[in-house]
Amino acid sequence: MNTVDKRANLSLDEFVNEYYNHCKPVVIKDATHTWIAHEKWNAEFFKDKFADRSVEVDNKTFNMSDYMGVVMASTAEKPAPYLNEVNIAEIFRELLPDLEPYFQYGLPDRLKSTLIPKKWGQREGIIELLIGGQGTCFPVLHYDGFHMHAFVTQIKGDKEFYFISPDQTKYLYTENINSNKSPVNFFNPDYKKYPLFKQVQPTMVLVKEGESIYIPSGWWHTTRILSLSIAVSINSMNRNKWNNYVNDFAYMQSHGSRLRSAIFKAYLIGVGKLMTVGETLNL
Repeated sequence: MNTVDKRANLSLDEFVNEYYNHCKPVVIKDATHTWIAHEKWNAEFFKDKFADRSVEVDNKTFNMSDYMGVVMASTAEKPAPYLNEVNIAEIFRELLPDLEPYFQYGLPDRLKSTLIPKKWGQREGIIELLIGGQGTCFPVLHYDGFHMHAFVTQIKGDKEFYFISPDQTKYLYTENINSNKSPVNFFNPDYKKYPLFKQVQPTMVLVKEGESIYIPSGWWHTTRILSLSIAVSINSMNRNKWNNYVNDFAYMQSHGSRLRSAIFKAYLIGVGKLMTVGETLNL
């Protein structure tokens, strides 16, 4: 398998010029070393402080006390279900101060712009909580919706990340050109049903506790958890991938209406031009 760079003391300019602008994954060892979450968050913290807080995992509702009990008992033979796509600002808003300052490598984030309507739910940033136990795997080989970039920080535990570059999409049997999910089970592929998947050349990297990984726009990925894992995922969008975001967002919001799609595209293309001016002038 190919490898992913691991960097410490990575300046923002180095990150942008060497990785972000080229959509190249990288592990940043010390991106969030000032976050209080690294000191506070563990299994007992979520089990006790949020005992009665409800979350939905695999279409089943748990309170956090029960769910964390399942996670703490997770094994490779009997892995816990994976808590993911939990918007921290909505479900665990009191945790946001533990994640300050905001993740600098994701800025400027066009999704946080005042030109994006607040009702779209992206103004505060897309910050999600991910929790799983030993042996848990992310259920779907995918890239993040709307071609967004993602940054995942391991607050507790170690996790294997597996990547497939966008130019290998032709081997993944996606439902259509707009689909960001593959039906192939990465860890146990059915080569009779999906013979082209044999040609996939994945990249793997172990992200350790305290480290953050940059997952570029359009890169397919999945994960396997090696020890009880608590992580934070932050999505962002920059100038280079704005057109991909515009096309994805317009497609998803149009509900099959060409007129709705054209309206969304026109608006987002226009504000994108204004954002470019502002970014150029550092406004």
